[in-house]
Amino acid sequence: AGLPGVEAASPRYEVNAADSFDLGELFSLIAYPGDHTRFEAPPLAEGRRIHGPDEIEVGLGLAQVLSLHPGATLAAQLPDGRETRFRVVGVVHALERQGRVAYSQPQRLEGVALPEIAVRVRPGTSTAVVRREAERAGFAVSSSRGIAGQSVQDWASRSSGFISVLVALLRTV
Repeated sequence: AGLPGVEAASPRYEVNAADSFDLGELFSLIAYPGDHTRFEAPPLAEGRRIHGPDEIEVGLGLAQVLSLHPGATLAAQLPDGRETRFRVVGVVHALERQGRVAYSQPQRLEGVALPEIAVRVRPGTSTAVVRREAERAGFAVSSSRGIAGQSVQDWASRSSGFISVLVALLRTV
């Protein structure tokens, strides 16, 4: 967080999980301590943001496949064989993995996922500058997956109605 050009930094955890009720349904479980919307803020389709470790926001694609809605339970089978259950509090328009993602806090992922560091670049700062400074400081740097950028999130917010119609149309076809 102290590098030039960095606005914020946070541990980011990600694991591949399966729905415990239907092990064929895989999704990415993404966790940040505290408020994940500083780094990844897909627009809400319904419900609210998470406030604690027992709550989860699910992507619209995952919600549709598993018939999830605010108040439902998502039972996640973790890579180490443990099952953990969350109360769904929100459904989001996430673009990653066709919306088969879920956002939580990391307490339930202890021992399963090692954190990466998510970085938010200060507006007007080149990502190349931050990359160079991070490498100079000894960090291994990888590129953003491209779905958390502010311009993509802004587009998704403006286009969420269109995306819902498009998803429904594609599922019908």
